[in-house]
Amino acid sequence: MHTKLAILAVVLVIAWWWWKTSKQENFAAIPVNGAKSGQMEITVANVQQSAAKVYEVATRYNGSIVYAVVMPEGADITLSVGANSFSAAFEDLRAVGKVEAESVMGQDAAAALETLNKMLVALQTHRDIIQRMIADAKTTEDALKLQQQLQKIQMSIAVVESQISAINAAVTKSFIAVSLYPQQQQK
Repeated sequence: MHTKLAILAVVLVIAWWWWKTSKQENFAAIPVNGAKSGQMEITVANVQQSAAKVYEVATRYNGSIVYAVVMPEGADITLSVGANSFSAAFEDLRAVGKVEAESVMGQDAAAALETLNKMLVALQTHRDIIQRMIADAKTTEDALKLQQQLQKIQMSIAVVESQISAINAAVTKSFIAVSLYPQQQQK
């Protein structure tokens, strides 16, 4: 009897936690911008040659050019590289010319992933307890009520798993916007 009361107490605590957090639109309130992104303004001797160096950096890090406008009076190029190559690519771009301005933005997704993983474990534990309670239910009515609760928990698990996947997908790429200006036409 004490075991069933202990299980019921755990279920009530988890149910309270689930009810409280489900008010946050199924955990959608966790902010994640994905991987880092950067911006650089560089003064160069020759815009076309320097643009070619930017292309080389993208290639060196298995990246790609996602936007490019190159003219003698200046260039705007955005490259995409793997998130794990961001720092090295950013450093290599500094060698293209004289860096006039730079910035790095973004946040580490690790904290959001940690929170989501903790939620997932709690929900899975709750699901397992409810499944055991369904197996031990004395009446069909009790089993049906528990089954409804189980369905809600499984939906929440699916939402959290989807968010974890989305964050993991978002942090695979980083973007760097590079503006090149000829030396005689400083910004």
